[in-house]
Amino acid sequence: MVEGLIQILAVTLGGGLLMLERRCLGQMAFVQPLVVCSFAGALTGRVELGVWLGVSLQLFSVQPMRNVDWAVAGIAAAATVIVAPHLGLSVGVGSVGACLVIALCVLLGIGSWRLEKVYFRQDRECLTTNPPWTMADPEKEIARIVHSRVLRWFVIGAAETFAGTAVVVGMLVLFGMAGLSFDRPDALGALAIPILGTAVAIAAAGRLRYVGLAGIITVTTLGVSLL
Repeated sequence: MVEGLIQILAVTLGGGLLMLERRCLGQMAFVQPLVVCSFAGALTGRVELGVWLGVSLQLFSVQPMRNVDWAVAGIAAAATVIVAPHLGLSVGVGSVGACLVIALCVLLGIGSWRLEKVYFRQDRECLTTNPPWTMADPEKEIARIVHSRVLRWFVIGAAETFAGTAVVVGMLVLFGMAGLSFDRPDALGALAIPILGTAVAIAAAGRLRYVGLAGIITVTTLGVSLL
């Protein structure tokens, strides 16, 4: 029990720190879904699951519509890989549980993106109405704003990691109580989700022939896998 609580605390604080890269630096380098999920898989001995989740989310993140916080989605998936075994949950690659993890993490990413837009709008209004460079000590005021924003995004990132992990793990528990098996890998699911992500990534080029090519590859691969 104590080990599980320590693990949850470490994951929560780690998620808050990782989120600072995208929220404060405005980029995603280390917090790419493939990186964080693969690292979580290697850390827990579930390399296949970590890579599968990371590859799937990474492919989906290529889509041009920027309405999903893929950093949050990847961190939530990675946190689930780390926390789930301590709660007696085993998720197989391509299983119903693994597909559920991806779906929930994407929904969490959408919610996080909407929340972030609210804060960005508030910050823009604050800078417009009370610009720090017009104050008596602009350097001190700017430093205060930077420090407060870093602290805010760390707290929000930690809260999102904790809440996201709790939601995903909680849903796995509920579906497990309903009799669904998550620990058995499913070959069709293991292929279908990355193939769908590949189709999305190819279609992101925005040209009709690429969309058609993505569809042909998807249908052909699924047909071969069913033979």
